[in-house]
Amino acid sequence: MKKRVFSQTLLVLFVITLIMMSPINFTKAALATGEEWKALHFKAGQMFIYELKREDAGMERTGEVTLWIDDGLDEIEMLVEGEFDKVPFSVSAVSEKGDIEDIYINFATALYVHLPPDIRDLLFYTFLSFKTEALYGEELSVGWEYQDEFDTLFRITDKKTFAGREGYLIQIEDEDDSILEVCINPEVPLPLMANTKGFVEGDQYEGSVFRAVLTSYETDAFAAEAIVADREMEEGILDEVVEHFRNNSLDVGETYMKAYKMMGAVTGFGLEVEGGVVELYLFDPATADAETVKSLEEARNTGKFWFSAMEMEIPVVINNNILLTGLEYGTFYEHPAKNAIIEIFLDF
Repeated sequence: MKKRVFSQTLLVLFVITLIMMSPINFTKAALATGEEWKALHFKAGQMFIYELKREDAGMERTGEVTLWIDDGLDEIEMLVEGEFDKVPFSVSAVSEKGDIEDIYINFATALYVHLPPDIRDLLFYTFLSFKTEALYGEELSVGWEYQDEFDTLFRITDKKTFAGREGYLIQIEDEDDSILEVCINPEVPLPLMANTKGFVEGDQYEGSVFRAVLTSYETDAFAAEAIVADREMEEGILDEVVEHFRNNSLDVGETYMKAYKMMGAVTGFGLEVEGGVVELYLFDPATADAETVKSLEEARNTGKFWFSAMEMEIPVVINNNILLTGLEYGTFYEHPAKNAIIEIFLDF
């Protein structure tokens, strides 16, 4: 499992902001009596499939996401894969087992760093930011009400069933009198349904509507094991590249998660080499879509790869079906060991 490193100043500030603005009171649930919502209390084998929808200024876009929970001795891994507005995405996050605050921060950080804004915010606002501090440690029943210090009113109005699980339908009346909804089952660690919006005043996503509806939930689904096995086998090729770098006297450091599916690759990651970070991606032309294959072939001739998900052209070096990038950005950055890395990479 690749080690997670988040060293950028911006990311540190983001994590601090998450902790400060987090709607979740992580200590309240531990002190609670009676029935409580076990949010983010993940267990190995859980699998969630959601239909997604996002509305901005009357424009509606849809998609689907699957989230699996895998675990090791002392940690859990959340594997997320899906497609939104016809753009595939994937991300994973590793956290200490049973540490809900660590799970929250690492999950949110992974979404923030490795997914494009349209997808990131939809998942963040439906899975992690539905203003539910009021629900922690409470014995829930139809008719229950709570009003927080921001005058947000929470009211359980009914029970609804999603993906075969019955949950409490909670209406959330905001300060602007808009009514949003979230449906939770106390034993399911993510909402059965969330119909929320951007809540940070003045933020560019204020007023955007995000909706996630659970369509399938299993507690003993280990389909993720096949995904992990395939990923490890594919990453093995890139690991050989990393070892090749080391064997040729390059100083190789930490690895970084990357949203490789956005590139059309089967796997990929960032890698610290000689004090700078490069990115390695492995492609399979037999399974890639036509646009990716075309971009890959053009990159072999031009040294430029069309990154369609971001609508930008990036400088790359190609060796067989392995792509190397991150050596330069326009005219303002060039990796200090660019030429040596290219020479050793092409010799692989």
